[in-house]
Amino acid sequence: MVTAWQLISTSVTGASHVLKGKPNQDAIRHYQAAGDALAIMAVADGHGGEKYTHSDWGAKFATKAAITVLKESFKNQDDFSLSQIKRLAEDDIPKAIVRSWQEKIDEYCLKQPDLNNENKYRYFGSTLLTALILPRCIVYWQLGDGDIVTISDDNSVTRPIPADSRLLGNETTSLCGNKPWLDFRCSFQPITDNHPPRFILLSSDGYSNSYADNAAFEQTVLDIAEFMKSEGQTWVRQQLPDWLEEASKKGSGDDISVGIMFRQS
Repeated sequence: MVTAWQLISTSVTGASHVLKGKPNQDAIRHYQAAGDALAIMAVADGHGGEKYTHSDWGAKFATKAAITVLKESFKNQDDFSLSQIKRLAEDDIPKAIVRSWQEKIDEYCLKQPDLNNENKYRYFGSTLLTALILPRCIVYWQLGDGDIVTISDDNSVTRPIPADSRLLGNETTSLCGNKPWLDFRCSFQPITDNHPPRFILLSSDGYSNSYADNAAFEQTVLDIAEFMKSEGQTWVRQQLPDWLEEASKKGSGDDISVGIMFRQS
């Protein structure tokens, strides 16, 4: 049984957006059920191009959709075998998240007639990263760019979802794409006698893009994990916004959102 997970979620407006007076186009949201029955982290990054006029709302809708769908899908998780959970995660969940995201946009556009046309989903374009912790397994989903990094008890750093060769430069898969549920990548990890990761970090691409290379970024993730052990959740929660703002100023200039899931035992 996996117990005692701590969750932290923080988002800061990028340095370049502050200078231009633009809103934060990222969104982040988490949910944790009583008794650690399940824990969910969702990070979304609205597209920055001029045609994505409402991508900040698209990111908000994406995180809401992910949390809503996963809470509803796994409220009776004991009814499922691990193989059923895996099949649900790979096949049904992406479609349900896309459908929920589109429904939220449909509702929004009813009050915005100028947006209510055949291209409306494109205005809200966004990526999405999601992690779900259940007592018997952990599931990760990724649509588009961004980073999911895990750290084990022996400090090994792992990327549960391999890099997508389609993501070159500023190109990314998106919730506003054609049949976007097919572009979700999923990683399913049963929890057996081996310990699950002690630390999971989800971040929008503005974070890793603020570093010279993956090694420097992953070292920062390791440092944060060590601070969680040595200084505790409250201290890290207080420091994290300053760390992210500094990273954006010195690096990408982009919005940065970070979600942390930390196992105490």
